Amino acid sequence: AELGARRVAGIDLSAGSLSRARHKAPGLHLAAASLDALPFPAAHFHVIWTWGVLHYAPDARAALRELVRALRPGGVLVIHTLRAGFWASFERAAARLLSRTPRPVQAVLLGGGVRVLSLAVRLAGKRTQSASTTKTLRQKVHERFFVPGPVAAFRVEDLAAMLGPDCDVSEAHPPVSDLFGRGMSMTLVARKRPA
Repeated sequence: AELGARRVAGIDLSAGSLSRARHKAPGLHLAAASLDALPFPAAHFHVIWTWGVLHYAPDARAALRELVRALRPGGVLVIHTLRAGFWASFERAAARLLSRTPRPVQAVLLGGGVRVLSLAVRLAGKRTQSASTTKTLRQKVHERFFVPGPVAAFRVEDLAAMLGPDCDVSEAHPPVSDLFGRGMSMTLVARKRPA
């Protein structure tokens, strides 16, 4: 909307996130929906932007089919998600363990983890994560390590195959940096071929 788009729509499963978005940008079309069941007609959007969501989708293939369905021919789909590899596997294993710990233990571990990560970021001379996002470092650590449920990670080739032959896919440099150069996330740009 700030870039001058005439119409902007957004979805989220979280009522809290939708409420915050409505407060920040009144007048936009916002709906409670899932990536695999978009409340929009086929070939509706010129641009679709999904940031940090696909790895939580229960069926990534179905979500990608739905995103391509809602994209106009010639339209662009931007996907930022987790990259398969050592660090993603490590974080998923840690999350499986930590999300099962009792709540009081989680609170102590979360507080300690945030302090250690903040110190490591400062020592590395990097900016804090919260400087580039609306989420606090505490929120990010909580959602990555203490929220139960499966989290997927992908390879570029796998996502390109799931998007199908109607999309030309390339990897882009994301507008956010990986604090420790782990290469844990990736940003893809898929252009839907004209009909």
